[in-house]
Amino acid sequence: MRRPPDKEKGPDLTSMIDVTFLLLIFFIVTMKFNTLEGRLDSALPRGFGLTEDPQDPIEKIDIRLLVARAGELVPDPASDRHQIYRGRVMTYQVGTRSWRDLDSLRAFLADIEIEGTKVTVDATEDTVYGDVIPIFDLLIDMGFEGVSFSGARQQG
Repeated sequence: MRRPPDKEKGPDLTSMIDVTFLLLIFFIVTMKFNTLEGRLDSALPRGFGLTEDPQDPIEKIDIRLLVARAGELVPDPASDRHQIYRGRVMTYQVGTRSWRDLDSLRAFLADIEIEGTKVTVDATEDTVYGDVIPIFDLLIDMGFEGVSFSGARQQG
C-alpha cells in the first residue's frame, strides 16, 4: 500500500500571530489623543458664562461698492496708454443705507469713533481699481487704520 504524499510543512505562524495581536492591543491601549491647542473662536452671547469681558467690542464697518451706472470707457486724455470711465456712477452701502457720493459717506463716517474701528471695503464684481482708490483715500484721510478689502474673485 502506498501512502499519500505529505503536505508541505511550513513554519508554525501561530505564535507570530499571537505576538502581532499583543503588540496591536498594547499600542491601542497606550495611545494618547492630542487635544486641540490654542483658542477656539465662537460666537457666544456676552454676559453669560464664568467671566464677563469688561472690554467693549470693536465696531466694524462694512462698506460695499456697487456700480450704479457703468459709464463709457474712453481713452484717458492725460495718457495715451490708459482708459477711463466717463459718466460712471458708484453707490456706497453701509448696512441698509446707501450714498451716491463720497461727501455724504464722509458725513456719515464722521459720527463714528475712528480709533480702533475696523473697516472692510467690499468691491463687487464690476468695480475697477479706479473705483476703490477714492474710498481708500477717504478712509485714510479720516484716520481709519484697520482698512481691509474683500470681494468676489472674478472667474476668467
